[in-house]
Amino acid sequence: MSTTLFRNNDSPMSYLKNTQYNVFDNSSVSEAIGNDWLYKWTPKTPVFISAQTGSGKNYFIENTLVPAILEHNQNTSFLPEKILILSNRIALGRQTKQRLAEKIDFLTDRHDKKYVPELENYSDKGFDNYFDFGNIKICSYQSLLGNQDLLNDKYAFVIIDECHFFFSDAKFNHITEHILQTITTRFKNSIRIYMSATLDDVIPCIIKKECLPNIASITDNSQIPLFANDADFTLDNPNTPLALYVKQVSLPFLFSKFCEKHIANNKDIYYSFPFPFSLPQISFRVGIPTPNFYFNLDLDSDSPNTFVSYSHNNKTIPLTPLYNKKNAVIYDITRNYDYIQPKYFSFSSSSKKNNENNKDNALHQYCPILGIIKTTLIEKPKEKWIVFVPSKKAGEFLKNELNKEAENTATFISMESKYSSNNHQDAIDADNYTQIVKTETFPAKVLISTSVIENGVNISDTAVKHIVIFLFDRTQFLQMLGRLRIDKTNRIQVNLYIPAYSSTYLKKIFSTKRRILNDLTDFDTMDPRERRNFHDRLIQQDSHIKNIFGLKKNEKLMYNHLAKINLLNESKFLEKIISKQPGTEPSLISDENIHIPESWNNLKPKELAQQLSDLEKSRNGNLSEDNPHLSFTDYSYLKKYEFFSNEIDKIETILTTNPPLKDLEDLQEKKTILISEQEKYRSIFNHKSQKYDATIDVTIIEQLVWIEQIASFNMKNYCSSPIQKQQVQQTKDSIEELIHFLDENAQPESKFKLQVDKKKIYLDYGMDSIKQNTFKNKFESLYKNAYGKRPEDKTKSAPYSLNKINKCLTDKSPDYHIEKSSFAVITQKKSTYWLLLKE
Repeated sequence: MSTTLFRNNDSPMSYLKNTQYNVFDNSSVSEAIGNDWLYKWTPKTPVFISAQTGSGKNYFIENTLVPAILEHNQNTSFLPEKILILSNRIALGRQTKQRLAEKIDFLTDRHDKKYVPELENYSDKGFDNYFDFGNIKICSYQSLLGNQDLLNDKYAFVIIDECHFFFSDAKFNHITEHILQTITTRFKNSIRIYMSATLDDVIPCIIKKECLPNIASITDNSQIPLFANDADFTLDNPNTPLALYVKQVSLPFLFSKFCEKHIANNKDIYYSFPFPFSLPQISFRVGIPTPNFYFNLDLDSDSPNTFVSYSHNNKTIPLTPLYNKKNAVIYDITRNYDYIQPKYFSFSSSSKKNNENNKDNALHQYCPILGIIKTTLIEKPKEKWIVFVPSKKAGEFLKNELNKEAENTATFISMESKYSSNNHQDAIDADNYTQIVKTETFPAKVLISTSVIENGVNISDTAVKHIVIFLFDRTQFLQMLGRLRIDKTNRIQVNLYIPAYSSTYLKKIFSTKRRILNDLTDFDTMDPRERRNFHDRLIQQDSHIKNIFGLKKNEKLMYNHLAKINLLNESKFLEKIISKQPGTEPSLISDENIHIPESWNNLKPKELAQQLSDLEKSRNGNLSEDNPHLSFTDYSYLKKYEFFSNEIDKIETILTTNPPLKDLEDLQEKKTILISEQEKYRSIFNHKSQKYDATIDVTIIEQLVWIEQIASFNMKNYCSSPIQKQQVQQTKDSIEELIHFLDENAQPESKFKLQVDKKKIYLDYGMDSIKQNTFKNKFESLYKNAYGKRPEDKTKSAPYSLNKINKCLTDKSPDYHIEKSSFAVITQKKSTYWLLLKE
């Protein structure tokens, strides 16, 4: 395998370095954003919300923005404001439409049109084509380009939901780049909000498009120009209306509504220099009870010509910093996958190539998980499964195998399931799909699905305790995992079954992506006639490439360039993974020496910021095959590492002030958690340079990184494999060794209760401080060998205390516990003795 690959010369950092990057821990989207949407967001700077599924991205839209727009429209006689919500898959649109119809009906006047009853009269296809909810419009990306009414309308906010669509779908949808281009140009005068749980790959491409010159400037003379923070206005004539000098693209939503309303009523807005304010004041003509806004006109400042404050209730409220000078504002909310219990299983081709009972050898790879599912269905019949598969063929195979045991045990959802069918089984699957969309539950024991429910479709079924994902792709993996919504107030544990992919399987995928990349590069070098002939040959030979190509309006044949960038990123990723697999040529192993050393954990914020900045420059200033540019994923890990480092520093500062004793324990506990998070992101960032021995499958490690559980790797989590059988025996041996150790040191509890002189039994059979230390160290070692590290043990700590040991004994060996007593012996000082008792 050659290591020469095409390289994308655009470093994401060239666009990310000028972003406002905000990290939030343990927050909902609404909490993280606060009132920024009112006072800081402007059409000039796109907004990105990166948050785990279930953290409230759509809740913010539906319960903050939509009600605000509806309330605003009810209180004004001027042109109503509108919101456009763009979504990907049909099911996502259906669920969004259902929720918003209920919300709009509830918030609007009882005499207004009601949408819930109207939607009930539509067929599935009619429902999917319904987009007009008054001043709220909902449309799929696929339908946007053909809807001129939507394209020509004006919106306060444009919501680009599940925006990873532009990148992830590019390989089978040739217009995703065109859709993105349309959004960034047609809606330049709207506040654009991009949302996804998996922004990593797509965000550099979006920011690059957003940074292109604005070719969609205001040309509609009927549209009222609003204030702009970068306006070229002068102070030559204090009585000149500012509206004559400024454009629309950078006033926050709240202020734009005031200004728009009063300019429309011919109440010009003037600026003046009222005493005692040193800042120019923007004020309305006589008698208008609205806020005054203050500009910064100091051209030497960091933010000239920007709104810096406004007056409200006789107070001047600061607004800085606005985000108009930034390429983007990013809200990154930390993930929490602690409800996941990872388990691993083998996924590799069978060696029985001529097996008559298994003609399609590729399907044999699914047999290990079939056995696990069947066994669990017998042992735990009330628990449900969700299995995500890469192809319709795999889904049908699994469904048929499971339904041999009992009819309707499994249902399979694919693209065809969206609409009803005359086929009996297909009709059942279609009904199940409809039920998922409407109720977020499913009746079968096992739901098998392709990526048809990958984006935005929620499943809130508490019976689901097992998930399997057969796609070695970070974006798809996390999107599929996120379909199951977990109640944060009653978090259940879910088993996530992670395939251990063989190098043979990965090389096959790599070969396909590499071939397509080569074809696209060859296509770039050809003239138009050669391209047509080349394209016709390609689509006959390779179905993977067919949908990457399309015709422009001038009949010019082109391909989706986002697909090429996607394929390039995936190829580089696969090549690096394959290079770490056992048996692969050492020459393919790339050595990345740039990482975060442990010594940085104790740096002060300013010094740490400088070190991280130098690391970023080093990674992006010396690009090579062995030192690739810093990806957005890497950059996000750096930002989270810096965030938790700074939070630790804040607590350490508080601790130096000698806080009250009642606060001290809470602060120490919080610091311990923050240190754990700091170390987690340091380890995740460094994992690419980590070398693993042959017993550890790097594809499992990589998938654990995706759910931020790299530290949880444990060989005991293997299922249905020779390794698992060996580990089971080792676990049994370890448990027996622990019990033998306890028996050697324990006294019968009955003997202890009968003994009148308790002090004597402590002296004869108990443990003094020296023996206690020996016991603690030995017990902790044997316990971890038998049962693994406890979830509570998040960081390196001192040997187990008495309380921890008794907690372990209660959990795993309830027949044992330790009593303690303190007393003095002759001339010695008072000492504490332990006594291990067995019932």
